[in-house]
Amino acid sequence: EGADAALFIAMEQWANGGAPLSYAAARELFEDFIANDQPGHDGWRINDTVIRPSTVPCPMIEFVSLADRIVPAATATGLSTRQDINRGHVGMVTGSHAKAQLWEPLRQWLSQPQHC
Repeated sequence: EGADAALFIAMEQWANGGAPLSYAAARELFEDFIANDQPGHDGWRINDTVIRPSTVPCPMIEFVSLADRIVPAATATGLSTRQDINRGHVGMVTGSHAKAQLWEPLRQWLSQPQHC
């Protein structure tokens, strides 16, 4: 009951209210990208081109949850702009520290002039 419960319910409804992920996209995401870490082992390909996140010519940033049981920190790319967050998968995005640890740094990064 109360404001905390109402906030929790609103966050759950928001988090579960997105468009469904197709089976093929979910399989690629969870099996290829996370479980098999294809981007980290030169296995991510578009047509015949290997995609290496470290060589993408556009500015990139990664926020890594150190307490995530869904997407382990070990699967992170390791960009020089990496930001570690000591929260779980959902807490990193919606928790009480999310604004200071994720959303404000992301806003600041997005506000900077960036070029590809």
